[in-house]
Amino acid sequence: MWQKLQQQKLLMPRPEPSMGDSTAADGEDALVERPSREGNRRTSTRFSQARKRTSCLKAYSDRSSQTLERIHQLNLLGESNSALCLDCESNLEVAQDLQAQLRTAPQELDPLKGWVVLAARNGTPIFTVPLHLTPSCSTRSLA
Repeated sequence: MWQKLQQQKLLMPRPEPSMGDSTAADGEDALVERPSREGNRRTSTRFSQARKRTSCLKAYSDRSSQTLERIHQLNLLGESNSALCLDCESNLEVAQDLQAQLRTAPQELDPLKGWVVLAARNGTPIFTVPLHLTPSCSTRSLA
């Protein structure tokens, strides 16, 4: 069988071992398989398949990392949105309170206007008008 392989030039003699190398048995002609064109093609095909797998895995890894980054950004946006919604609700409550105060302000200021008008007619200095006036006070109590 070895002779057939040698005749087909698939095997070639193994190089002589160096002085310290004892890999080959003494007196034995060791033969090494010669690479054939078909073997080269197979190896080339294997390398090309490995390169394709590597590039596919790299592309998958890149897509995965981009997807994870987008998920992280969406989580941050969701948290930010929740915080902004809470702030908005709080600001809405404050605005409604201020609007209610604004509606009642004219009712509270009308008696003061009356005091100022009466004080101006009577020649009374304005700083003597009582500051504890409430909406229940009337302008008639000054007279």
